[in-house]
Amino acid sequence: MLKNFLSGLFLLCLLHLTAQDSLRTYYAWSLDAYKQKDYQLFLKYAKRANDLRPNHPTLAYNIAAAYAINGYPEKSIEALQRYLQMNASMEYMQDLDFVSLKDLPAFKALKNQVKKSQERIETSSSEFKLEQTKNHFESIGYNKKDECFLLGSITTRSLFSYSKGELHEMLSYEKNPMLYGVMGIDYSNDLIWVCSAALPEIDDYTEEIKNKSSVFGIHPGNGKVKFQYDVPNAILGDVIYVNDKLVLATDGYGNKIYQLSRSGAEVYADLSDELFNLQGLVYLDERIILSDYILGLHEYDPVTQQLSKIDSKGLYADKGSDGLLYENGYLYCFQNGTIPKRTFRLKLDDLEVQSVEIIDQNLYEKGEPTQGVIVNGEIYYISNSAWDAYDESGYTGGDDLVVRKIKP
Repeated sequence: MLKNFLSGLFLLCLLHLTAQDSLRTYYAWSLDAYKQKDYQLFLKYAKRANDLRPNHPTLAYNIAAAYAINGYPEKSIEALQRYLQMNASMEYMQDLDFVSLKDLPAFKALKNQVKKSQERIETSSSEFKLEQTKNHFESIGYNKKDECFLLGSITTRSLFSYSKGELHEMLSYEKNPMLYGVMGIDYSNDLIWVCSAALPEIDDYTEEIKNKSSVFGIHPGNGKVKFQYDVPNAILGDVIYVNDKLVLATDGYGNKIYQLSRSGAEVYADLSDELFNLQGLVYLDERIILSDYILGLHEYDPVTQQLSKIDSKGLYADKGSDGLLYENGYLYCFQNGTIPKRTFRLKLDDLEVQSVEIIDQNLYEKGEPTQGVIVNGEIYYISNSAWDAYDESGYTGGDDLVVRKIKP
């Protein structure tokens, strides 16, 4: 029984229009070949579709089915393992396409993989909660000067400070029309850096601001705007202050890294030919670790301008990692593109993952883990950004935001 994802195709390969057309074609051809019982052709087209759009659960599942019915049990089970890392479900057990595998020990072992992935793991603690009736909180930072958290809202296009149970608005689009949904926040010695993007989910969205972003520099003491500017044709997300001469932000629309200054933004690295959907970044030992929402973790060398894939070694799903942090030898990943969602940390050795430790997985709260911030060596993160709280009418109000603290 094949999985179908045609209704969601418009979300795929957003910037790769030629690839998207080919993907639609090869995917449709694979379905037709399956219906016609031409299973060799089904496998050929399913593999081609997956090449064009890697790490999509539907395509991974269909490849597993194609291998099984073509008599490649080992390849089928390997493909199923990858699928189950993205979508931990037992539904494959009822699929007749896999009946030839049912007595194989490796196929039976997949049950344990699913059960392990579905376990509820909670090693962090809830630090504070905030109402998300109007505000869909997505980003988090910390103001060292005033010793308060900073939280960015998508819907109300606002930046807030939070301390001792009190939430205060620092920046609003009523006073700053160039402010869109607040996607990234970081602190430097004399500035709070804020990146915002005009997503369709923001209040008062219009086509005129489609795919626009903006950058704000805010005084950390009095909250006054010291500078602001637009960045067209970009969806800026994560932002990191490295030093006074290097502030970087990711662009998930153009798949570029921008270097920000007080006077404007310039392209630091154009990765549009290699990545699909750029998200988080950390600066580590003169190199940059990046998360691509489709392809997984990569390392970018600014000197050689080389982008290299970090080998997950099958220890976790490449797909769906959002924000990143690095602290005390560990890379922290906030993964919301899988079922279930999870937060984990990695030990890296050059371009290979050596170990994975799950911090939180399959928590009770709805929503998505997105970003974190390091405060005095401790990590706090948004565990349930309310991306589940939208319908055709817009934002319906999410469950209370939970900011969690990770134990050292």
